[in-house]
Amino acid sequence: MKTQMKIILALLLAVLFTLPLLAACSDPEAPGGDTTSPIAATDGETVEETTADPFAGVNFNDTDFTFLAWKQSIVEYFGDDSKGDMIESAVFKRNSIVETKLGVKLDFIVEAGNSSTFKTFCEAANTNISAGAHAYDALACYSRAASLLMVNGSLANLYDVDYLNFDNDWWPESLVKLNTIGDALYFASGDIASSLLYQMMFLGLNNDKAKEYNISGIQELALEGGWTLDKMFEIINGVYVDKTGGATSRDPTNTYGLYVIAHPVLDVFYLGAGLHYVEFDADGQAVVSADVGGDKSIDLRDRLKQAFWNGSDSPGFFHTSNENYKYISSGECLLYVLDGTRLQTYMRNADYDYSILCAPKYNLDQEQYYTGVGFPHSMYCIPIDADDRDMSGAVIEMLAREGYNEVTPVIFETSFKYRYSNGEGDARMFDIIRRGVVFDFGRTLFDQIGGDTNSPIRLWRNDVYQNTSLLTTMVAKTTKTWNLALSDTVNAIKEKAAG
Repeated sequence: MKTQMKIILALLLAVLFTLPLLAACSDPEAPGGDTTSPIAATDGETVEETTADPFAGVNFNDTDFTFLAWKQSIVEYFGDDSKGDMIESAVFKRNSIVETKLGVKLDFIVEAGNSSTFKTFCEAANTNISAGAHAYDALACYSRAASLLMVNGSLANLYDVDYLNFDNDWWPESLVKLNTIGDALYFASGDIASSLLYQMMFLGLNNDKAKEYNISGIQELALEGGWTLDKMFEIINGVYVDKTGGATSRDPTNTYGLYVIAHPVLDVFYLGAGLHYVEFDADGQAVVSADVGGDKSIDLRDRLKQAFWNGSDSPGFFHTSNENYKYISSGECLLYVLDGTRLQTYMRNADYDYSILCAPKYNLDQEQYYTGVGFPHSMYCIPIDADDRDMSGAVIEMLAREGYNEVTPVIFETSFKYRYSNGEGDARMFDIIRRGVVFDFGRTLFDQIGGDTNSPIRLWRNDVYQNTSLLTTMVAKTTKTWNLALSDTVNAIKEKAAG
C-alpha cells in the first residue's frame, strides 16, 4: 500500500542499530535537554581531538592480537571493503586504522556463545585461562557470559589497564557506573559493539491502522514528552477485531491494539517506567529494589494483564512463540513491541506506513524516557592471563574510538540523517530511544539471583504472561535470599580480585 515508505523506514531502522549508545539523559524536549547527539560531529566530520593522542608513538610491532568472540549474525568484528556495503566498509576501515596505528594484526576466533551456549563458551575460555595458555588477548562475550566470567574471577580489572578511558563518549556512562564493583570494572560495551544497539527495545506504530481508528498525533505527543502508559492503554482499546469467527481463541491473525511476542520484551514496559530490579544502598551494597514488588510495578503488571487476558476481546495479544512475529508484516495491529533484530527480520515485507515510538513513561511525573536493552549484546573484556593487558586495553579503546570516529559518522550522519530519514520527527524519536538506554545490575547478575527460574526479572514477567498474581508473595519470601546471593556474589568477586 505504501511500499516506498516501507522501504525508506526499513533502511532508516537498519541504520539506527549501528548508532552509538549513551546513558539515559533528559528528553530533548525537556528544559535544558540536549537536542544534538554528542556521539558524532553533527556536520559529518570526525570528532576533533582536544588533548594529545594517547596512542602517539605506541606501536606493538606487528603483533598478532586474538579475540575470542561469540558468534552472531550482524557486522561487528570485521568487515569486507569489497562488498560495496557501507557498514561493512566502515567496520573494515575502523579495523585497518587500529591495525596500522597500533601495529597489530586483529584475529577474531568466533565460537558459539549465545543464550543456549554461553556456558560452554565460558568453559572454553576458563580452560585456557586456568592452563595459563595465554590464548586470547581479549574477549567479546554475550552479556551473560561476561557476568559469569567475572564471577569466576577470570577477567582483569579494566580500571587497572592503561589506555582505557571510560570518561570518553564511546563508553556509555550508565553501563560503566552500574557495573562497577568497588573499584573494579570487568567488562564494557558501547560504540565498539553494534550488537548492543540491535537489542534496543521500542514500539512500532502502524500509522495506517491509526488512521482507521481516528488516532493521530502520537509521535508528536511522544516528542513533546507526553507519551505515557495511560495514553497507550487508551489507544489500544477498541481496536480488537475477531477475524476467525471465534474458531480459534486468541488467534494471532486477529486485529489487536498491542501485539507482544516473547516474555523478554516485556522489559520495554518495566524499564521504560523507570523501574529497577537491583539498586545500590547507601553503603554501596547491591540489593533488590523496592520497585520489584512495589505499587508501580504491580499496577503496571495488572494493566498489562488486563490488556492481554481480560476475555476473548482483550485489546492486546501476547504469546511466547517467536513464530508469531511473522504476522506483524500483515499490518493488522496498531502497536508492536520490537527490538532491532526482529524488526529487520519481520518488518522488511511490511506494506504499510509505520513509525517508531520509544517506551511510554509510567506517567507525566516521570521526567525522561527509558530504553531497555536485551541480553544478546557483546561485552568486551580482558582475560587475566592476557600476555600484555596494556596492549589489550589499547586495542579495545581504539576500536571503540574509531567506531565513534569512523563508523558512527559515516552511518549515522551520512546515511541516517541525510539519505533515509522520514522527516524530523523520526530522527528526533530515534535520538530519544538511543539516549534513553539504561542498564540494571539485576540484569548483570541475572543468573546469580535466580536466572530463568525465580529471578526478580523473571517473576515479574511471569505474572504478566502467565496471568498470575504471585509476585507480591514471592518477593516477600525471596528478597532475603536474593540479597544474600547478591552479597555473596559481590564479595566473592572482590575476594578473587584481592587474592
